[in-house]
Amino acid sequence: RPEPFTEREAYAWSIEQAAHTAHEQWFNGQQFTIDRGEFVTSSRKMAAAFGWGEKRARLFIARMVRVQKWTQRGAQSGAQSPTVLTVCNYEHFQAEIKAWNFSATVLGVRSCRSSSGARRKAACLPQGW
Repeated sequence: RPEPFTEREAYAWSIEQAAHTAHEQWFNGQQFTIDRGEFVTSSRKMAAAFGWGEKRARLFIARMVRVQKWTQRGAQSGAQSPTVLTVCNYEHFQAEIKAWNFSATVLGVRSCRSSSGARRKAACLPQGW
């Protein structure tokens, strides 16, 4: 049984889930139009993905919205409507990914290599990680 996600892993998951380009996304048998940096989800889906309870997932969503890491809107009207989350500063994360290639060392210390080949250790991720 896998261990539950940390909040950092949950945030990284959200960046991975976010759309790279605007498109139609299927969720629970319905199609939703999302823009770049958005994804359709529910607190139940996130709880299952993270190995958390649904209440913890709801509180995490609320906290991420409050600290302006995400914005939130209903995908449609209704109490059981899924949520569209937008990753704030999504362009910043895409720029980081384009600028640096990540690799892991045997000891688990991250090193990064820029497109020019220069190497730097550890602080590869954006500030605040």
